[in-house]
Amino acid sequence: MRRTVRPPWLLLFIPLVASLAGCADNAAQAPTAPTAVLSSVSAASAGGLSSGTAAAKLSKPDVPFSGVVAGEVAFDKNPRLCSAGFTAITAAKGPASHLGLTSWYSEHCLENGSDIVGGVLVLTAANGDEVHATYTGKAGNFPAQIGGSIAVTGTIVFSGGTGRFKNASGTAELRASVVFEGMLDPSWAGRWEWKGTIRY
Repeated sequence: MRRTVRPPWLLLFIPLVASLAGCADNAAQAPTAPTAVLSSVSAASAGGLSSGTAAAKLSKPDVPFSGVVAGEVAFDKNPRLCSAGFTAITAAKGPASHLGLTSWYSEHCLENGSDIVGGVLVLTAANGDEVHATYTGKAGNFPAQIGGSIAVTGTIVFSGGTGRFKNASGTAELRASVVFEGMLDPSWAGRWEWKGTIRY
């Protein structure tokens, strides 16, 4: 954990960053996802699936898809130019069905103090195949003391990827928590859990 003193104006924003996260003893940081990958996730979600992709998926069944990852959410950069002045950037690792040991990398904005918007997510499987997704959600009440946790709920929409997940689609419910580690700390420990279905 980095302990970096931030300018007073930044402290106005840090309490808002109740994003995807929670406590975990073995939190491990995942590799940073390239901006190009995140851009493609957003574009694929906005443009929808091609007729060929949609037809291919009709022959595949929906199967349960779940996972639990642990890591950190940081908010000292703003690559997505969020209006709050920071981007919540999450990196984590853990086991997931169909993926094995999975790396989670996501970016999103926080609006109105609790609305998680514009979320883009890349799940990287143990063999390097990727599942791409978008998400939205809601952060709960901000804790009064350091060490308190903030509950987060959301919805993930899976749309494409690489390798065997090229034509992936599906949805999942997200539950997470973030541990408030003080306003001078630019990253907080996190835990994410999702349960839903996927077709690929």
